[in-house]
Amino acid sequence: MSENVVVQMPERETDTVFLVEAGSSFELNCIRKWIEEHPRHSESDAKLVVIGDARDGGHKELKSLMDGGDISGDPWLQPLRVIWKPSEDVRHGKSFVNTWLATVFEKPGRIRQKLMGGSAPDRLRVAEGQGAFLSSVRERFDETWGSEGVRTTRLPEFVVRQAVIALDRAERSIRGARYKVARLLMGDVVSSPSFQRDLGALAGTLGRSLSEVETETKTYLDEMSARQTPVSLDIAMGLYRRACRSHHDANIDYDPEELEQLREWMEEGPVVLLVTHKSMLDTMAVSTVLFEHNIPVPLTFGGINLNTFGIGRLAANAGIIFLRRAFQDNDIYKATFRRYVDYLVEKRFSLMWALEGTRSRTGKLLPPRYGLMNYVVESIVRTKTHGLRFVPVSVTYDQITEVDDYVIEQKGQDKKPEGASWFLKFITGKGSDHKIYVRFGEPVTALDVMPGESLNEDLAGPDKKKLVEQIAIRAAVRLNDASPINLTSLLTLILLANGPRARTLEGLTRTVCSWMDLVDSRNIPVVGGNDKLRTPSQIEATLTSLEENGVVTRHDSGLGAVFHIAAGQYHKAAYYRNTAIHFFVTDAIIELALLHAAEQKDTEMAFWREALALRDLLKFEFYFATREDFLKEVREKMAERDPEWQSRLQEGEASARTLLEAREPVVSQGVLRSFVDAYQVLADALVQRGGQPIENKKEFLQLCMTYGAQAHLLQRVFSEESLSKTLYETAYKLADHRGLIAESSETLTNDRKIFADQVRSVSRRLEILLGLSISRQTD
Repeated sequence: MSENVVVQMPERETDTVFLVEAGSSFELNCIRKWIEEHPRHSESDAKLVVIGDARDGGHKELKSLMDGGDISGDPWLQPLRVIWKPSEDVRHGKSFVNTWLATVFEKPGRIRQKLMGGSAPDRLRVAEGQGAFLSSVRERFDETWGSEGVRTTRLPEFVVRQAVIALDRAERSIRGARYKVARLLMGDVVSSPSFQRDLGALAGTLGRSLSEVETETKTYLDEMSARQTPVSLDIAMGLYRRACRSHHDANIDYDPEELEQLREWMEEGPVVLLVTHKSMLDTMAVSTVLFEHNIPVPLTFGGINLNTFGIGRLAANAGIIFLRRAFQDNDIYKATFRRYVDYLVEKRFSLMWALEGTRSRTGKLLPPRYGLMNYVVESIVRTKTHGLRFVPVSVTYDQITEVDDYVIEQKGQDKKPEGASWFLKFITGKGSDHKIYVRFGEPVTALDVMPGESLNEDLAGPDKKKLVEQIAIRAAVRLNDASPINLTSLLTLILLANGPRARTLEGLTRTVCSWMDLVDSRNIPVVGGNDKLRTPSQIEATLTSLEENGVVTRHDSGLGAVFHIAAGQYHKAAYYRNTAIHFFVTDAIIELALLHAAEQKDTEMAFWREALALRDLLKFEFYFATREDFLKEVREKMAERDPEWQSRLQEGEASARTLLEAREPVVSQGVLRSFVDAYQVLADALVQRGGQPIENKKEFLQLCMTYGAQAHLLQRVFSEESLSKTLYETAYKLADHRGLIAESSETLTNDRKIFADQVRSVSRRLEILLGLSISRQTD
């Protein structure tokens, strides 16, 4: 009944003890009948022990029999359970009402059991868990619980726990690997000797009794734990599938080879899926793909705010672990969560969460959040699960359902809180042709960052912090690498670079082909088919889709159709554009550095200094490699365009300008303009403050929104997309990092002017590069 027990039918005559998980007399009678129909079991002298379906008290009857001597010698222990399968309509989410009722009444009651036993006998089945001799289970007890100092009086509890595990495996073999569900065995979690020691120490520190601390611990465990069952998974995945296809194509796009690789990794051990967070559908889409391909669905973390009436129970039954927003000051809660994570890792259950924490409001990958990562990395060290893989998962969309809400937030307005009505929004749509794309990147392990001998409980605080940050950052870089480009992102990039200037279909096609040449040369992942992305028909179809969603405006006349971003839609277009720009940030820096070098005497030195200065300016906006790797990347990208670039750069200003003018396409205007313009607004606002520190961040950012709107009217910024609270917040972080916010000093006024001048210099060069780009257009 465990991984280390050889499971077989007894070869010698012996008593049999049936460990029956039955929640009603009907289920118990079904199991009795099943035993009678299977002679290999019923021929021996057998005892039937009901362990029920309550995971904490199920061992009491067995303990009573063992203590009373009714079970002696070395009997064969045989677990049995009744399985109730949902109807196909529930599983595939065809009826919301049926799905909801099945969620509320997940396991049929006694009356429904009898009715279903007669009308739908195919939905009832007895699962036969792999059995073992009591002596074998006792040996396993001595190796595990006994080694931690647990007394043999708890052997019956251990036997029942092993029986439940065996039944879960048997049920998966019947239903499929997708039904590997995480059950909370409260006793396993709370009764761990090491955890008991932690709770005892906490009780002493807090001046409370151990029983009080244990009671509070169980309350927290019940609140946070996922309560999956096979039936609830069928129901939840049916709703997830409905939500994904409500506003998108019914078939989620994935790479079969990547999926099979993930399956192999999950068979080897637990994994952590680190998902992008562009929509509330992200984890639903990933879960749907895994479930439909018979792969276990990882447990997912969610905020306690989602545990509301109407969706809370459904979410918990779907595998959501509800966490409180802030619990740093609650030592009992932290200890409980730490132990729960250990328990899940030890039981080889996989986990999933959004690496960024909150959803991206700009389409760009946000900096990683380290909270959950800290707990899992600590668990890796404690449980010695050093090979646990952190797998980056990119979820991208042709169209984002919530993008209008994101635009509202960028404009500085408050978002509406999620609730039950939010979920209804996602399942009441009528579908569309817009695709959801799921891609799995290369994994990261703790062993990629530190050698195994260093991963022990003596790991110092600074080393642990470095380990957590390096895993997260490496995963983020690989997450970006796995995120594919689609035609929506490419067209919005090109149109935004032109601002209000419209483009013809013919001109757009030529520009798209130019970009695709660069994409193909670098093997950047693309969805939608490389050849199709270059065709006028596909480009026009994508423009039409963007027009239907209000992003693009089309004007028809005798001279043919022209397209541009509609007024008031720049933020929305920028969202789609930003999902792809990380591939071209270094190219944009190269262009700006070359233009700077063309204006200096020592062109080579000026080029490298400016490249590093731009990397430093944008480091809060994008993920960059280390300084040395960044310089290597610059060399490689320069060599792609011109193998003799270094000698040419040393020839002087004219050659530097020639290197720049030979680049096709010119990317910096489309990639960086909105960020630089937002930085300029904030820098100018700082200059206006002179040497006064900024004491109220919120008021200052609101002032930037006002200044930005005025700068747009004066045409001092290129477009309305730079009028973004999110962009100002990142610029604020950079300014604060440079000591330009709250640190009063004699040089503060001058330092702010230097910062503003640096940004203005970049903005001036972007204007020049815009002119170069437009001069090549033939619309």
